[in-house]
Amino acid sequence: MATNTVDVSVPDVLRPVVDVAALPAAPGVAGATWLVLSEGGRLARWTPTTGEVQDVARLREEQPASEFGGGVRLRLHVSRCGRWAAVVQDGGRYGTVVDLTTGSPAFTLDGGDYCCETVPFALAFAEHEGRPVVVHRTDWNRLDVTDLASGKVLTARDSAAGAEEDAEHDLDYFHGGLSPSPDGTRLYDGGWVWQPWGMPAVWSLTAWLHDNPYESEGGPSHAVYPELSEWNGPTVWIHDGRIAVYDRGDAGSGSVHVLDPTSIETRSPGVRWIKAVVTSPGRSAPSASSPTASIC
Repeated sequence: MATNTVDVSVPDVLRPVVDVAALPAAPGVAGATWLVLSEGGRLARWTPTTGEVQDVARLREEQPASEFGGGVRLRLHVSRCGRWAAVVQDGGRYGTVVDLTTGSPAFTLDGGDYCCETVPFALAFAEHEGRPVVVHRTDWNRLDVTDLASGKVLTARDSAAGAEEDAEHDLDYFHGGLSPSPDGTRLYDGGWVWQPWGMPAVWSLTAWLHDNPYESEGGPSHAVYPELSEWNGPTVWIHDGRIAVYDRGDAGSGSVHVLDPTSIETRSPGVRWIKAVVTSPGRSAPSASSPTASIC
């Protein structure tokens, strides 16, 4: 099917552009509206059809160099409702959530500095019981969910066993890029484990927020796919029951894995695996040597 490509010139006032994200369509506005992050931490709404540029916020921009070189990349995320945005450091530890209705920072994020240069800052906007929430990394091996309106953490691990149970659920897992399913019920995590090895995970966001604060750390719905050699590759939800993941491969020969997050099987030593329905080019069956034990 042929597609029409339209070249649009970014206004000089927005240059240099760091990142852009689509905003929900505004009533009475023809065409798309974009949230633009410019150098210096400027956030602005831009409507290409009218040329209108509206300043939203000015953030303090911090871009410390990575311990391993290369620095960090600022990434812009926007909630589906269009009220909230986050500017985070891919390859870094910090971020800021902004209320776009006021232009004021709502709260800051700190994902920790342990190997943070290896992954995008783990963050995704979602909804819970009709309220917007944000999922974000609070340590290299821990995610939390914060209610955006109240600032309340919804995943506090306040178990009767306290620190002892928290330690039992510690993952040897580096959380990566996050992506909610189209219906918002599941969350994909493109993380990795030593040695290093790409190991995406999927679990139920609904179960996490309704039933079990440890769901993201090995709950009944949590499952992994230990058949990627790399991580940080492109990932897309085709629909609620299919995820396509690209693996660059050790020798640079890429492959695409289409996963079914609704089809889970338990394999020794008790780790739940996500079923792959298609791999292209073809791959051999998963071997017993795959690094499953490292996330138990």
